[in-house]
Amino acid sequence: MSALNSLIDTARRASRAGHPDEAARAWEKVRETAPDHPEASAFFGHRALRQGDPRGAIEWLQRAARAAPRDALIPLGLANAHRMLGDAAGELAAFDAALKADAYCYPALLGKGALLERLGQARQAARAFTDALKITPAEERLSPDL
Repeated sequence: MSALNSLIDTARRASRAGHPDEAARAWEKVRETAPDHPEASAFFGHRALRQGDPRGAIEWLQRAARAAPRDALIPLGLANAHRMLGDAAGELAAFDAALKADAYCYPALLGKGALLERLGQARQAARAFTDALKITPAEERLSPDL
């Protein structure tokens, strides 16, 4: 295993174990070797969101999105940051980016539908929700938490 892969593994384990400061130190070391590593940038973007810093989150998450344009989950964080700022256009663009990366990104379809509903665009919201329903797993495959 390369030194970089070892650092990435350490950062992931710390994140999963609920040790955000340890994870941040490990991801920072990853960035020293690979400054544009998408997972490291996404980590710091989500950390900024949790700390109530949507502008900082946008910077980090845009960097992550540029490095991993096919990752549909990164734009979901961007959508959240734009929503925190009251930027509906940015939020919609982020949902569209997620759907461009993965047309079946269920959270993006739901989020887009909710945004369009908030904007009073009922027909477009209904289309997004209908698309989400089309790809909903069978009832027996859904988590009981949903």
